[in-house]
Amino acid sequence: MDMRAKLTSAEIDRIAANWAAREDLRPLDPGEEQALDAWLAEDSRHLGAYGKARAVLERAEKLHDETPIADTINDADEAHPTRRRVMVSMAASVAAMAAGVAIFMRNTAPAEKHFSTGRGEIRSVPLEDGSTVMLNTASEIAVLFLPEQRIIRLLAGEAFFQVAKDAARPFLVQSAGRIVQAVGTAFSVRRTNEGLGVMVREGRIRYERHMDTGTSSALLFANAETEILDYQGNAQPALQHRSGAEMDRMLAWLDDKIVFDETTLGEAAAEFHRYNETPLLMTPEVRKLRVSGRYSAGDPEAFAQAIAVILDLKVERTAQGIEISSKK
Repeated sequence: MDMRAKLTSAEIDRIAANWAAREDLRPLDPGEEQALDAWLAEDSRHLGAYGKARAVLERAEKLHDETPIADTINDADEAHPTRRRVMVSMAASVAAMAAGVAIFMRNTAPAEKHFSTGRGEIRSVPLEDGSTVMLNTASEIAVLFLPEQRIIRLLAGEAFFQVAKDAARPFLVQSAGRIVQAVGTAFSVRRTNEGLGVMVREGRIRYERHMDTGTSSALLFANAETEILDYQGNAQPALQHRSGAEMDRMLAWLDDKIVFDETTLGEAAAEFHRYNETPLLMTPEVRKLRVSGRYSAGDPEAFAQAIAVILDLKVERTAQGIEISSKK
């Protein structure tokens, strides 16, 4: 079992505070930068905690104009401080500052707000900055708005973001160790077992290809492009160009619809099951048949009846689900 899964929120806050305090006292060396990036990629909670810690330090700097503890080395040794004493002093400074930040975070830092949907539910979530998030079926996000940035963690499922412009506060979507940044953009992010899908309808977004390996960021523009990011560590994620019609089909869920274009019935059944408890059951031969059209996501029986007429099939409602079979 991964021991990181046992960390509490308080422990994560302490680690984040330590990183923020260390970074505030001096620039991180390359090894520390890599370690910080790796830690941020380990768990989706880390980015939010780190953002809160940075916000606390920036707020404290505005309220207090004090000499850093690292500069108050014992007067007797100030003229000729040894390297060890300086390092001990800086370590003490980091520890003291981190402890203070962690306490301040627990008492004053804004809390995340969670929003979710059940199977078959589509929900519009208005955010305080004027942005809107549409949550697809079985999805969950955590929202954290800080003075210097807006952080959304996609914990499950799919979300479509219409982002209000605010150049002073970047809009960040974090999921599966990736960061997507947008300003005045409309885009969707979908998290699956295979990877992360990012699709831009308007504007452009910047995404981090690999937070954990330090790979540089890249831009993804609108005009029907989609970026598929997998979890296998590929250096160059696959870029797929989409037509306007394909974009509309993939985002039809915003209107509570599912659109198929020469899709096998097996794939169609799996898509309907994302929105409904009642499964569409069919034989292997029927699963290979193909269908096109626009259907209501919440009405699998209407879909079954429609394709039965088109493909000359038989539909029967049973205790197990909706069975679709050949008439022959």
